[in-house]
Amino acid sequence: MNSANSANSANSANSANNTVIIYKKESGGVAIVTPSEDALASLTMLQIGQISVPRGAPFWIVDCSLLPTDQTYRDAWELDIATLPVADGYGEADD
Repeated sequence: MNSANSANSANSANSANNTVIIYKKESGGVAIVTPSEDALASLTMLQIGQISVPRGAPFWIVDCSLLPTDQTYRDAWELDIATLPVADGYGEADD
């Protein structure tokens, strides 16, 4: 998980459900936001990230292919922010 798409390219790619929003949880680990088709009908991936991710937390819109396919140890996944490009956005959701 060391690469991310720009928000614009991610929005167009998401028409085939190929993108998700990821961010580092305050408690550790990685959170993955998979928007519903209904949400995508009225909001961009950037807007969904802003309302879904905790206030101030950076998030990235990434292609699903960048996520590990083996989800056995998903709770142990880590997100090394230092290796990622500039965040696609920042959360605005209140906890």
